[in-house]
Amino acid sequence: MRLLFAILSVFLFSLAEAQSDSWIEFRGSHGFFIPHRTTLPQLQQGHAKSFELSYIKQTDGSETWHQDYKGPQTGIGFWYIDMGNRRELGDFFALYPFIGVPLAGDASNGLMLRMGVGLAYLTKTYDLQENMFNTAIGSKINYNFLIAMRYQRSMGRFMMSTGLSISHASNASIRLPNLGVNVANADLTLAWRTTKEAHPFIRTDAFTKAGVSSWTGIVSVGMRQSDSFLNNEHGVQELRLMWGNDFSRKLSYDIGADLIHNRATYQEFDTDTLSGLFFLQAGLHIGIKMRFGKSSLFLHNGFYVNQGVQEQGGLYHRFGGRRSISERMFLELSLKTHYAKADYLALGMGYTFNSKEKKLKR
Repeated sequence: MRLLFAILSVFLFSLAEAQSDSWIEFRGSHGFFIPHRTTLPQLQQGHAKSFELSYIKQTDGSETWHQDYKGPQTGIGFWYIDMGNRRELGDFFALYPFIGVPLAGDASNGLMLRMGVGLAYLTKTYDLQENMFNTAIGSKINYNFLIAMRYQRSMGRFMMSTGLSISHASNASIRLPNLGVNVANADLTLAWRTTKEAHPFIRTDAFTKAGVSSWTGIVSVGMRQSDSFLNNEHGVQELRLMWGNDFSRKLSYDIGADLIHNRATYQEFDTDTLSGLFFLQAGLHIGIKMRFGKSSLFLHNGFYVNQGVQEQGGLYHRFGGRRSISERMFLELSLKTHYAKADYLALGMGYTFNSKEKKLKR
């Protein structure tokens, strides 16, 4: 599990190539634990208080995606949260790489969207004898996802920002319970530039790129724990085929078909006596992908053509990251869910074939 999250960290932190200015940032936050299920309100006892120390790099405009996103920032952060209930929720530690994209203005004076994925460590988890009311999380090691919206402004070697953020931690059903821990915060940050002289972002329209429409095949594997009282762990295997089309230098869409073998879904059956074909699921999906050089983030929404006997409904969702390792091959780490309930985490490898190029705008 730790290896899987380390690979996802490489997806995002490897974006920090060919950059200029760097910053050390301190963030203080005040917020609350979000009781998103009816079994969780009793865990919300006090306000959450958090502190974060981050290292940030400013892109310099030397690559196409730097220009497309108007000078994004990348970095890595270490975050501590006191969730306001030390007895049952404990403390929340997270280490995660991130990317910040200007939505209005630029990184020196504008509205920024920050997204990050990494590892989280929670000091308190569910225990039948000692912590039975914490039905939010069953493992201490989890993945962490953060999304933040903030306005930031630089003044000489200092940069200040304020905004809102939401952080989520869960383990993708590797260890139950897995409702997840969600914390919403109001943030105030102060950053200091490590170099005396600023290196301005170089704007240019010199980059041109051919868009691609292509077929892609992906094979991936995962693991999850069943919901039965035995809590057995089962492997998951996937085979996916999709057609994708770029409609800008930043974005593309795809449509595809998914074939899934997931024994953990059918915990009410005797899985040792049934044929493997009984556990097959099939679905169709449509999705969107954001590219950042050799890396990308994607979101898929799908519906089951054959859902077997699973009781999570007819729709499913998948989001994750990819990192190219050659012109046609890539690694992928993704999380499949049914709305807000995680199904499993999967690590895969994909191959792009039969691609056709075309000219694109930004």
